[in-house]
Amino acid sequence: MLTDQEATVLAKLADYVASFDRAGHTPQEFWDGFFSIAEEIRAEAFSNAGHVEVRERYFDIITAADDAGYCVPMTLMHSPLSSPAADAGD
Repeated sequence: MLTDQEATVLAKLADYVASFDRAGHTPQEFWDGFFSIAEEIRAEAFSNAGHVEVRERYFDIITAADDAGYCVPMTLMHSPLSSPAADAGD
């Protein structure tokens, strides 16, 4: 069962993906906003010891974002625990 915090963050992510206004925004801005919301649960979603329901719902949300046209950035594919914004500062 999800904790209240996990459920809240996942609900915020789903709402963010569904309501993001593309007009005047870049895909990078979309993912920066996504990662800022996901920060609290992202490590758990990628952890083998993480909560299975968190992982499944997190990846369902990422899939919905990808289906909406926000292609998953290469930095996420290569380094799942770091955001593109953080990688840009390296």
